[in-house]
Order: sequence, then structure tokens, then C-alpha cells
Amino acid sequence: MLNLREVFDAKVLPRLGPTTRGVFGRVGEACRDAVLRSPELSCAGRTVGVTFRVEDFVETVALLAWAKDNGCRWDAHTCAAVAKGGRLEVLQWAREHHCPWDERTCEAADENRHQTMLQWAREHGCPWDSNVLRAWREECPELHALWDESEPVMAWRGVIFGMAGRVDAGGRGRVVAIKLAYQGLTGVVPAGFGLLTALKSVHLGCNQLTSVPAELGDLTALTTLSLCGNRLTSLPAELRGLTALQFLDLNGNQLTSLPAALEGLTALMVLHLNHNQLTSVPAELGRLTALRVLDLSRNQLPSVPAALGELTAMMTLSLTENQLTSVPAKLRDLTALKSLLLGENQLTSVPVELGALTSLTTLNLNDNQLTSVPEELGGLTSLTSLDLSENQSASVPAAWENGGALEQSGCRIKR
Repeated sequence: MLNLREVFDAKVLPRLGPTTRGVFGRVGEACRDAVLRSPELSCAGRTVGVTFRVEDFVETVALLAWAKDNGCRWDAHTCAAVAKGGRLEVLQWAREHHCPWDERTCEAADENRHQTMLQWAREHGCPWDSNVLRAWREECPELHALWDESEPVMAWRGVIFGMAGRVDAGGRGRVVAIKLAYQGLTGVVPAGFGLLTALKSVHLGCNQLTSVPAELGDLTALTTLSLCGNRLTSLPAELRGLTALQFLDLNGNQLTSLPAALEGLTALMVLHLNHNQLTSVPAELGRLTALRVLDLSRNQLPSVPAALGELTAMMTLSLTENQLTSVPAKLRDLTALKSLLLGENQLTSVPVELGALTSLTTLNLNDNQLTSVPEELGGLTSLTSLDLSENQSASVPAAWENGGALEQSGCRIKR
């Protein structure tokens, strides 16, 4: 004849779900022992280490607090589960107790029509990247065909989600990259872009965009920004906030000036400003001490600031096809410089100080108004290419001829 314990073990305990068994096993020692007696249930019934379903504890703050204290997961999934349940006070308590969230919180609140919760989450900084992109789709006609509204945002072309630096195929992370070059996009980059704070890479080159918002400066994780081949006429000073940016391509726009605030891009290594309409360059660019490549070719510059000589990490400086009549002697301080391109300007002389650029391998002085070059350039013993073609009659110092230092180093001189 079965006793009560056997009846409980055989008939009651198997009907309890994992969460219920876990809670029951914590009631007391006898309850714990009852759960552990059954080999097939012992794993789910351990009083330490059991994994609860957070969805079973989102109705009240007291329930969620108990679950947290007893091993319930405490991550972005938790906030999403709370949002689905619709109890704002529970979500507020979870956030006060440092439970992380991501856009799933907003999605759950929106899908379940908990608008007060959604509004509170957005006001308190909960990300909702998908909504930002949907709003951009509404504003940009070209995106209507590119992005199918019936598809999930994670399936949209050119949108890459990621989590902790890895691509997240499930789309549960944040938008970390947008690659929409050559798509014929018109209008402006929306201010909502500033909410995509996990963005690391943005490629919007070769479109027809006319402006970028000040909010773009809020993307403090951004390392790559390509806006080449658009119709930009100015840049917001707020871009100084892009303190992680390493690569910035603005070539092929209609920029006439640059904000001095770009000095804030302290991590910038590559800056392309060629093919614009610049008539001046702010001296503050000299504070971009991480810069390796600076391309200012094909503008309308009559001069460049001596402060460029402070860019001591610079390896390539292109000033081709401007209206330069001189270059600063302070460029001698660019001791890491390997390529200096000064062709197609209006130079009548070259500062002797450039002879100090001993790392230089390429020096282009073609298509200027030079009649001679200083003998000191003969000290550029790393030089492999010197272009003096298309000048008035740029003679080389006699010391360079017949076995001079440049010839001995294998430099090819084009005249």
C-alpha cells in the first residue's frame, strides 16, 4: 500500500514545472529533500543553481525581487520579459537594481501595446534602433524599395546588427554598421541617427545627401564614417563628439569650409577632404596628432596653415591641384612623412627646410612655376621619386648630377 510520500513523489511532483519545483525546493529542508529524492527531477529541483523562467516572476516587484535573489537571470532578456508583462513599476525596479536592457524592451512594450511603458523606456535611454531605421525609411523615398516593411529590420540590406563586437544573426543586439553606398539616397541624414549609439561603421558614400545632423556627434563608438560623393555644403561643429573616429571620408562634396571643432577628433588617422571647394583650412587641424593621411587635393586653397607641421605622425600629405603659392617651412617637422604631393599648384619656390624630411620617399612638385629647387633637397636620401615636370625650367643643383646623393640612392627624377 502506497504511503503519502510515495503518492506525492509519483503523482504530484512530476506535474510540477521546473520553475514551480525550484520554488518548492526552497520552501524548506523537507521540500528540498522531496525534490532531490527523484533522480529524474533532481537537476531541476536543486535548491542552488536552478534556472527559473523570469517570465513567471514579472507580475509584482516582490516576485521579481525573490527570483533575483534566488538565481533568476538578470540581463536584457529580463527587462524584455517585464516589458511584455506590462507592469511599469516592475521595470522601474529592475532598472534601479541595474538590470541591463536593449531594444527588445521597447519592442516588447510596443508589440503588447504598453505605450506608457514604451514612453518611459525611451525617455530613460532605452535603445530602439529598429524604430530609428523605420522612421528613416518613411522619410527617404529610395529606402521604400530597398527596405521591405514586411521584413524584420535585421533582414534589411546594408543594416548589420552586432553584440559585443560580433555580428548577431538573431538581430537581438544593436545596429553596429550601416552600408548604403551607391543607393541614390536623397535628402538628409535624420537626426534619429544620433540614437544609434552602438554604431561603429557608417558608409553612405556616393548618394545625394545634402546634410548631416548635429546629432551624428553623439555616436561616440563610431570608428569609420564615409560620406564621400554626396552634396554636403557644411559640417556641424558637433562632429567633435566623434572621439573614437579613425577614418573620415568627405571627398567629392561641396564643402567650402571646415568647422574648427574638428580638432576634437583626436583618434582620427585618415581624413579625405579632396574634391571639395575649400578655400581655407582651420589651424585647429594641427591638433589631430594621430593623423596619418590627409588629402586636401583638388580644392581652392591659396595656402595651408603652418599648424599642419604639428601632425608629426603624418605619413601622406596631398595638396595637389590647389592654388598654393607657397608651403609652410614648418612642414619640416613631419619627420614620419613618406609622401608629399604638391603638384598642380602655383609654387614659385620650395622651402629649404623640406630637406629635413629624411623619411620622404615621394615628392611631387610637378605643374608649378618653379625655376629651381633648393640644394638641401639632395639630403632626402630615402627619396625614390621626385617629379619636377611641367615647371617653367626647374633646374636641379649641380651637386645632384653625376653621382650625387639622390642618384646614388636610386631616386628617379622626372623633369
